[in-house]
Amino acid sequence: MIRGNHDYESDSFYLSCGFLEIENYISFGKYFICHFDLTEKTDDEEHHCSEEDVLREVFKKSGCEFIIHGHTHTLSPVSDDCVRYNVCIDNPKNSFRPVRIKGSEADAVAYLKARHFL
Repeated sequence: MIRGNHDYESDSFYLSCGFLEIENYISFGKYFICHFDLTEKTDDEEHHCSEEDVLREVFKKSGCEFIIHGHTHTLSPVSDDCVRYNVCIDNPKNSFRPVRIKGSEADAVAYLKARHFL
């Protein structure tokens, strides 16, 4: 599970619900997956916490090219130095359905094997 801004329960709670691990982000290959869109926020925009700032710095150092995120709901963040995929399920552009990301399936499989999920 990728933790979002409404996930206040303890990790043990989410593990008891069947999630295999609880993370703030996952990166593999060229992909960085987290809840937030990680665009730079201006003073008048919604800014949740320093966690978003930390994740932005982790992304910049990761070497990843793509951000897969939720959080923005119906908004489409402006892309700056990367490609963004807004997979928020309540985004009308996604037809209110999970989104399949086309990319390197080999990268995803390698990640899951390294974590002993496959």
